Amino acid sequence: MNGVVPRGPMVLAAVIIKMRKALILIVGLFIMPVPADAGVPASSGGGTASGASASDDPRAGVPRAARRDADKLIRTLKSTSGARVRAQAALVLKSFKGDPAVVKALMWALKDEFVMVRTAAARSLAEIAPLSVYPALCELGMKETDPLAVIWIRKAALRAAGAADTILVKAGGLECQGCYRVGESSQHLQSGLLNHLLSVGGYSIGASFDFTTGMINAESPPVEVSFSGKLRLEGTGESAGGILEVVAYSANGFMLWQSTVEVDSVGRGPSPHVADKFDDEFTIKEPGLDARFAACIEAGRKAAVIFDDDIRGGADVEGAE
Repeated sequence: MNGVVPRGPMVLAAVIIKMRKALILIVGLFIMPVPADAGVPASSGGGTASGASASDDPRAGVPRAARRDADKLIRTLKSTSGARVRAQAALVLKSFKGDPAVVKALMWALKDEFVMVRTAAARSLAEIAPLSVYPALCELGMKETDPLAVIWIRKAALRAAGAADTILVKAGGLECQGCYRVGESSQHLQSGLLNHLLSVGGYSIGASFDFTTGMINAESPPVEVSFSGKLRLEGTGESAGGILEVVAYSANGFMLWQSTVEVDSVGRGPSPHVADKFDDEFTIKEPGLDARFAACIEAGRKAAVIFDDDIRGGADVEGAE
């Protein structure tokens, strides 16, 4: 054999060595300890620290791609030196509704030194502002000096206020100017506005008089609106009309809303007399509500319809600007 090992035994030895290695690997897989959190889906939390942090993340419901894109714009809004670029970033951010980080960045931008940035931020908030920022918007609106920026902050605050389950309303500031029996006319004007708002729901008369306010969600910031305005009325007891200039203020005095309401040719209200078989030409029939009072009620009602349309969404009203 001249010291040469036969080929067959060498091949057999190599096969045995490979089989031993494979057997050791298989045994190791079976006896390897399993981590305590193995098999628990990441989305369930599993009691892990990562699960707890995810549940506490206010942006947990924002898709990853949307969050990434929003973060880029937020960085641009906060770090870019060019005011025009910051304003453009603020305008685009309105596309990310429901992201609290976006709302926070836009509220921060309302304090920018350049009015174009503040206005752009307010325009975006006018479309996505949640109820939680309503008080801050009213405060910033009181401090803003640029008329255009104020208009958009007003729109943003009105949108945020509209998300409240119940809005507290006060109408004591509505008055008739030079009207027939001014005190009564003013009361009819106020009742016309309040009665309509209460009938559509979602409104309550001032907190100090309304015992239903306990049902308001305690976690929601209070939304209180006070109406003020003057009704200039003309006409007689048979037909009357007028123009109402009306404004709504927040609790801190920020003007949220304003409108001009016109009522024309309002006739006397229906007579409360109920026809009876014993009626004759001598029967005293009480006339209907004086047309001047009826016009006051109609002016208040129209103002309420317009306000509800602007803050909640509703039908258009004729005769209003």
